[in-house]
Amino acid sequence: MATAGISVFPQPPKIGSLLLLPLASFDLADTASVSETFRFVAWALVMGLAGSWIATWCWVVASCRLSLALSAQLIVAETGSSASLMD
Repeated sequence: MATAGISVFPQPPKIGSLLLLPLASFDLADTASVSETFRFVAWALVMGLAGSWIATWCWVVASCRLSLALSAQLIVAETGSSASLMD
């Protein structure tokens, strides 16, 4: 339960967006060409789809190997951790 902005779950550092800082300039002509921007977006889509596919495969394997009681605990833990990231 979170109250007054205090979360029960530890928050991971949000420093990954610092890698995108060079692309945040208003003068995009000097920072990235069209081909570099297209390549970045293409790789982001490929990595997002690949990560989602691998995570889904891992979930299916885990749910097949675990008992129903442990699968339910896994669902609760996953929901709680994702809810803490929404804060």
